[in-house]
Amino acid sequence: MPHSTRLRPTLLAVLAMFAVATSGRAQLLTANTLTAFDPTYSFNNGVQLTNFGATQTFSNISSITDLTLRFVTESTTSFSTTSMSYAFGSWTGSSPGTPMDVGNFDIADSATWAAAGAYKYLDVTFDLSSVAGSLTPATTYGLSVFRNLAAADFRLAQAIGGDATYADGTGYASPGGFSFGGLDPASPINGDFAFQGAITPVPEASAVSVLFAGLFAGTMVFVRTRRRRVVESAPACA
Repeated sequence: MPHSTRLRPTLLAVLAMFAVATSGRAQLLTANTLTAFDPTYSFNNGVQLTNFGATQTFSNISSITDLTLRFVTESTTSFSTTSMSYAFGSWTGSSPGTPMDVGNFDIADSATWAAAGAYKYLDVTFDLSSVAGSLTPATTYGLSVFRNLAAADFRLAQAIGGDATYADGTGYASPGGFSFGGLDPASPINGDFAFQGAITPVPEASAVSVLFAGLFAGTMVFVRTRRRRVVESAPACA
């Protein structure tokens, strides 16, 4: 059997481990706390945007393509389309850092919200691909929402699960936070808001170490196997 054929399984294994090690750094995942949404809990514990600004933070990530936030209100509440503001930027501790994108968005009138028993909810998606497509993993970022003018009684929904809901971030409430700079000081809400996003996480150092340890081991097997077969194929000395 030709050596190239005999070496192929080992070579393929090495290449496979290399592919896993490199793709793990750029894998796009969906962070989702919407599965931990309970209308009653979310309304009672969510941030009432009439009086507060609200921020969800994200750490150890290299990009965010889009992010969907869920708002909740009581089923009997009625209001027309309401203008709100948002800001995406760096976040340090419980304070906003440098804004990267600031703009306005509309909350649709209450008649269009989805029914959920005694409550109803609305999902709003923010396209962050132009500002958050390349982020610094060592920096924490936050998406904040706050009112422009008087807002109706709806709240940014909080997800059930406390601190364990989303491992690399938390939610903050800022009293009187009606601008990005006004979000300081903020208080953590002991958990996360109900959201879903296309987020690229950075693998933990331990996971990367395991991957590259496997790659190194596979490479050594390949090298040793090749050397042995080169020796075996060498002509015997007279």
